[in-house]
Amino acid sequence: MYAVDAASGELIWKMRADDQTVSRITGAPQLYKGRLYVPVSMPEDGLANNPKYECCRLRSNVVAVDAETGKQIWKTYTVSEEPKPQGKMQSASNFGGHPEQASGPRRPSIPN
Repeated sequence: MYAVDAASGELIWKMRADDQTVSRITGAPQLYKGRLYVPVSMPEDGLANNPKYECCRLRSNVVAVDAETGKQIWKTYTVSEEPKPQGKMQSASNFGGHPEQASGPRRPSIPN
């Protein structure tokens, strides 16, 4: 994510919403009381086509970011339990886990 001065175009701050290389911001960050709430997805299910990739080890999340500084305040996962391999595919890769988007009926309540 990038914060840019609208008048000058100068970079104010930048940050990664998540450290995982496959993470994606899946919606517009929402600003509320000085915090940006950012939905982050882990679309690793597409990587499961690679027989050497052991899917699914990641979880989608929502991140709260200080809008002034770009510092992460908290992160909460959209599925509370840790992802676990559920079995093997014909290619011998593990599969299973939680590639959900950062929204939906299983979403936990968002902390303040």
